[in-house]
Amino acid sequence: LQSLQELPGRVLSGVERHTLVRLKRADIQFLPGLLCHLLSVAVADTDPEIRWVVLDSMVPRFDPFLAHPTCLRILFNCLNDESSLNRHAAIDIIGRLGKYNPNYLQTSFRQVLLQLINELEFTEDSRKEEESAKMLCKVIRASPALMPPYAPRILQVLVKKLGDVAVPAVTGTVLSTLGELSAVCGPQMKGTPRLLPQVIDILMDQSSWGKRVFACAALRSIVLSTGEVLTPYVNFPKLLPFLLKSLALSQKVDWESRREIMKLLGTIGAVDPFKHKMIQLRYRSTGEQGSIREGQPRSAAKADQVPMNRLIPQMEEYYPITVVNCLLKNLHDDSLAELHQLAMSGFRHIFVVSLGIPRCLSYMPYVVPCLIGLAQSDNSALRELCGLLNFLKQHMIDFLPDLLKLVRSGFSSSTDEATLCQVLALVEEMRVAFHEDFPQCLPWLIPWIVSLVKNDYSETLRLSVKVFHCFETLGDLCQNYLSFIIPCLVDALADSQTTETVAVYQRRTAACTTLSNLCRILDLSSYCSRVLHPLLGTLVDTSVLLA
Repeated sequence: LQSLQELPGRVLSGVERHTLVRLKRADIQFLPGLLCHLLSVAVADTDPEIRWVVLDSMVPRFDPFLAHPTCLRILFNCLNDESSLNRHAAIDIIGRLGKYNPNYLQTSFRQVLLQLINELEFTEDSRKEEESAKMLCKVIRASPALMPPYAPRILQVLVKKLGDVAVPAVTGTVLSTLGELSAVCGPQMKGTPRLLPQVIDILMDQSSWGKRVFACAALRSIVLSTGEVLTPYVNFPKLLPFLLKSLALSQKVDWESRREIMKLLGTIGAVDPFKHKMIQLRYRSTGEQGSIREGQPRSAAKADQVPMNRLIPQMEEYYPITVVNCLLKNLHDDSLAELHQLAMSGFRHIFVVSLGIPRCLSYMPYVVPCLIGLAQSDNSALRELCGLLNFLKQHMIDFLPDLLKLVRSGFSSSTDEATLCQVLALVEEMRVAFHEDFPQCLPWLIPWIVSLVKNDYSETLRLSVKVFHCFETLGDLCQNYLSFIIPCLVDALADSQTTETVAVYQRRTAACTTLSNLCRILDLSSYCSRVLHPLLGTLVDTSVLLA
């Protein structure tokens, strides 16, 4: 009937038109179910190329049907696909659907944004940083209308990353994301501290032409969106001479750099020659550098002895204070290092057996800082801190910042397996002791813990097993950080490139057990594709079946 209708001069009869309308209605009723089944293939099929073909076939004419909550839920599952191409295709589709079902999209969209921001800010893996920045750029480009509420937080993370990252590929991706954000939320970026100094410092970095191209594009987008024309020349007197010099040198490099520099010069605008000359004279006379460098002060705490306050032997607290002071004096003396273990055991006996709670709490401001200082180089002090946390629990909350500094120092400076395992034990005790106050440190703590598994090349692999046990102890606190934890567990479980030894088998078994336990307390529905596809690939391995 459709072919008859397309014939020139052909007019359908009433019966033919009625039949055609019924057929179109039947197709429309059938189409949503068909799309859901196709999207299920995009999640469940084991071949990444087939999953990409399905997502690529979801053209804009299907958008009104894809905006159904069932289809949207499947599309959000595709955002955790193991293939980056599939993730990018899914975010492009979701971005188009914002105008059809905004109420449903906002909640899930916010979770995706927060996940990407956390990954970009706290991950230690440069590849994951680059992928997170690319995904964030895709999200900004696909859904510009949903960006303004989240623009300040995204801008804060991007500016921070510009100063921390040294990998050119990651820096270029972050600059591209910054350019996309400025195009969407330009007025909100006006007057942001450290933004222009960071971008211009990268622009004037002569170590990489690639970073310079991205920096030119980002600065051009910022100037266009904020309207701060000529401001870079005034605040950064070295910028214009540098651009003109680079424009001459870029003839020997490539046309792309030359084109971006010319676009930037045209966007910033022409400065008055006399004003420019005065700026240069003032710069030469004052030595103004046009860049901002900030430093962070360091502070150190020193543990003192418990004051006696005119105590006499007849008083109840006289002997405990005297003994504690003697033990503290012993711990402060490096020449008596062989007696430190006995001194710390004495603390445990005094506080747990003799005094108890609450009498021992008044000694903690003197004893705990001393133990934290020793724990920098002594595993026995770490064990004693774990014992105190297990005994005092919430009463140690005042020392949470110092304990977190100790954990950060242990993860960043130590490579000894025994020390790292003891630091993980301290993290577990802190989670049990502090409950609601502990999640504040998880954004930076989880990436550090995950990096221990990736860098564990020991023969025993005991550190990886300890990390998996730590994930189980953290329990429900891991829900917002599954994007770090799930790939770590799945990669360890599906590791087929390593020679199968007893240690490898124990690590894979521990990963399988941890994943099974987390499934019972966490919602892993969004990561079903990321978990099941590698598991299906390992079913041929008998050792995994036994696990």
